[in-house]
Amino acid sequence: MEKPVEKSADELQAINLPLKESLVKVEKIKLNTHFFYLLFFISFFVIFMYVSQIYMENYNQIQTKKIDILNLKQKVEDLSLENERLENIIVELKTPEGLEKLARKKLNLIRSGEKLIRWKIK
Repeated sequence: MEKPVEKSADELQAINLPLKESLVKVEKIKLNTHFFYLLFFISFFVIFMYVSQIYMENYNQIQTKKIDILNLKQKVEDLSLENERLENIIVELKTPEGLEKLARKKLNLIRSGEKLIRWKIK
């Protein structure tokens, strides 16, 4: 059997020192990776929030424009009905009967030989 070699205390420390340094390096690498993941998560979150803000602004603008379009369509429909009503009045006024009706109603005109009777309501 071989006799174990005795080493001095200085030699033992020299052997153990690189092991401690490697553990320190591993811990530093772990801290760096945690820091990197944290930084990546924070930057991803910030970018996500920025994109979401832009999307929401555009979405709100689109919704506002849709409401404006619906209101304008309703106005167009109302004006079309008013236009149709006025066209019917114009067609009616182009006939002799329509003119006579208007003259009797608005101007209180009567034909010769007719009497105008008004009722007073108290």
